[in-house]
Amino acid sequence: MQYREGEKGKMHDVNFIGVKINCPGCITNGPDPECIVCGGYRTITFSTRHFRNTKVDQQNLTLNPLSSFVSWIIMPKNLDTIAFSHFGGRFDMVLVFKELFLRGLTPDMIKKGNKLYEMKVKVGKKNWVIFEIPLI
Repeated sequence: MQYREGEKGKMHDVNFIGVKINCPGCITNGPDPECIVCGGYRTITFSTRHFRNTKVDQQNLTLNPLSSFVSWIIMPKNLDTIAFSHFGGRFDMVLVFKELFLRGLTPDMIKKGNKLYEMKVKVGKKNWVIFEIPLI
């Protein structure tokens, strides 16, 4: 992990975000190269450094992977987007929430104490980006 000194101690700097895109149709029937929901890029990364030996469809090199990811995911689309994160409730979604808040967006949230279960933000006129933790 990368850290930088903040006003109240060390602050985590995100250095890698990986995205896997799947729609219900492609999950049920197998990947469709012509899918209008999934598009041509199904594995996307946002990172501070180039990497090799791991195949992805789109590798985005950026100084701020979190900012680039949030810009990408809140781009208005004609569909709602649901994003799951492996450690979202206490970590990933909190970092994304801060980035959204700094952009003037205030998501609707379902939370208990300091744990987030769901975060919804409206993008465009009628679509939502919904961040959830898998309830397994």
